[in-house]
Amino acid sequence: MLIPSTKDVVSDPQDSQIKRHGKQQHDIQQGDTVAVRDYRTNENKWSIGIVTKNVGKQAFEVDTEAGTWKRHINQTIKIPNGDSGALCLPENPDNKTFESLSDILLKHYEPKKSYFVARHRLYLARKNHDESVPQWGARVRELASKCGFGPELEIVVRDIFVTGMGSGKIQDRLLEEDVSAASTTLAK
Repeated sequence: MLIPSTKDVVSDPQDSQIKRHGKQQHDIQQGDTVAVRDYRTNENKWSIGIVTKNVGKQAFEVDTEAGTWKRHINQTIKIPNGDSGALCLPENPDNKTFESLSDILLKHYEPKKSYFVARHRLYLARKNHDESVPQWGARVRELASKCGFGPELEIVVRDIFVTGMGSGKIQDRLLEEDVSAASTTLAK
């Protein structure tokens, strides 16, 4: 009599279950900060800890304040960037509504704004022939407002205003100004 292999008994049924229901993806590694299910009390259902080692394909040992616990992947939530679940702190997520938790998550996972496209548009901007000088200045300010320059905004606006003006008497006069003077801005 032949003994069935592990593949026949375990792996094949697991593969067919994955095909039917999908596989839960996880990228939890040793050293990750995670929230793990806390069965000690009904008050706080989750505790924060650090994964110390993988125990099998879908189980982990996690160091928490209360000790080292073994938890399955279904009882473990990876905390992005190790921020200790601070999305809701100091409040307990159990005390929040679904809508407020959704808002918190949407804000957290909203793509970070890149200023490169806005700055690229600003640096390529040139005064149109049919555009007045005040219109050109307003357009430069509007383009620069999307670039995140902070305290350097006035200097950048001034420089783009002058360089984008195009050849002519107005640009010649602007180029005569002392740019090292702090008072030389677009307003002047």
